[in-house]
Amino acid sequence: MSATPKVAFIVEADCIGCARCLPVCPTDAIVGAPHFLHTVIADDCTGCKRCLPVCPTDCIRLVPRPANVPAPTEMAARWRRLYRAHRARLARASAADSHALTAQAQSFDIAAAVARARTRRHPTTGTPRT
Repeated sequence: MSATPKVAFIVEADCIGCARCLPVCPTDAIVGAPHFLHTVIADDCTGCKRCLPVCPTDCIRLVPRPANVPAPTEMAARWRRLYRAHRARLARASAADSHALTAQAQSFDIAAAVARARTRRHPTTGTPRT
């Protein structure tokens, strides 16, 4: 006998909009924005429980899968597609972050070079040495 399939449910009154649950959901079933109420798309939720430990207010509960939501065996192909899309989104975000870090590092290098050039002129005033 198998357990009743579950889905995540967010208790609206307790959600503070911290958004910690968003990146851990493998199918992006939790939607919302930082500092706003979040909700769960029951069709997309696999019931994996990854969102439970990251919630600081314990506002996420597992509830029985609603009758109008297809059974997990029927949803497996959809969940695999959603998971692949989730991984691709994270990879794009990681690439964008590394590009931003590279640009930031370049700006730091430029700022350091300018500072070195200024100290070569004169350590206190920045005027050319005579």
